[in-house]
Amino acid sequence: VDWPPLYPVVLAAVFPFGSDPNEVIRWLHALIFGITIAAAALTFIRGFTLRVSYWIFCLAIVFSFPLLFVHAMIYAEPLFILLVLASLAALIRYVEQPSWQAFALLIVLSSLVMLQRLAGVALVPTVIFAILMWSRERFWRRAGMCATYTVLSLMPLAIWTLRNMSVQGTLAGHRTLSPVSPIPLIVRLADTMSAWIVPRPLPLLVRGAAWAVVVMIVIGLTLRGRKEKPSATPESGLIWKVMFLWVVSYSTFMIGVSTVTTTRAEPLDLRLSSPLYIPFIYLVVRSVERLFQMLEGKLHHVRLGSPATVVSLALWLLYPVAMTAHQIDRWREHGICNYRTDRWLHSATLQWVQDHPLSHPVFSNHPEAFYVRQGKKFAL
Repeated sequence: VDWPPLYPVVLAAVFPFGSDPNEVIRWLHALIFGITIAAAALTFIRGFTLRVSYWIFCLAIVFSFPLLFVHAMIYAEPLFILLVLASLAALIRYVEQPSWQAFALLIVLSSLVMLQRLAGVALVPTVIFAILMWSRERFWRRAGMCATYTVLSLMPLAIWTLRNMSVQGTLAGHRTLSPVSPIPLIVRLADTMSAWIVPRPLPLLVRGAAWAVVVMIVIGLTLRGRKEKPSATPESGLIWKVMFLWVVSYSTFMIGVSTVTTTRAEPLDLRLSSPLYIPFIYLVVRSVERLFQMLEGKLHHVRLGSPATVVSLALWLLYPVAMTAHQIDRWREHGICNYRTDRWLHSATLQWVQDHPLSHPVFSNHPEAFYVRQGKKFAL
């Protein structure tokens, strides 16, 4: 009841392919990561003017610590990120060339997004706004398609929530009211996302200023191109607009939900903000490209755009590559999130448990592990 059913169904489907569930999930997430990189490459191939900018963006996805982190853990985010990216690509395709086939694909992918994570509901306003604002169809047809999309895409999730009501009497499990106000959540999200483009060891004032500059540039360029005709070319920025919509919609949804109720995870941390990484990095890289192109247009007879873009983005790329390499090295030494199975199995604590039979209940975050090591039965 607490979480939608798609991820458990996927895990149940792949578990028979291996004797060790952890090994199966590791290979599954590696496959999803590879498909996500390929999907990002195909989605954004028309989103840049310079081919070098496109390849730097692709490398930033390959060497992205937030994506690597969620794919290394048993989280629902890897498949969620892939489905969101596929849904946004389907949305771009439908807005550019409306057809029933593209519309049906968009509905199916959106339904899967919401069955993967409840936060997928944030995709609905993104799709509705994009179709209403940028589709070439007549207004009443656009309105009808939006209504049809809303009903059909939400129907599987509605069936799931009705099932939850019949089983437990709640829509999505028992959740407590959140004591957090929106301001700390916004600050936390900004701090998390600023670390994707600016090194965290820098002073908070520097990172905050860099974050504010990036946000203002992205918003300014978005407003500048709001009257341009819809197309998937870099010049008109349909890809830009859709990605900007998703970042705003998902961030607003998560902040709103975390303000009302708990999410059973640290609000808007690296894991919960990871679905924003690919669209946000695209907006950043494309912003640098567009800024230098605009500057070149102001400086006549000065060819500045392409060289400055390449140098700036290449230097910036060193940061995510270095951060990811550092984290991988740390994981090899201490384990992912300090979880390392072989170190735990050979730890002094576990050795003591094996040498001393348990005569009292064990109080731990995962007490079942101690009982299993001694071959005892237990009940949760």
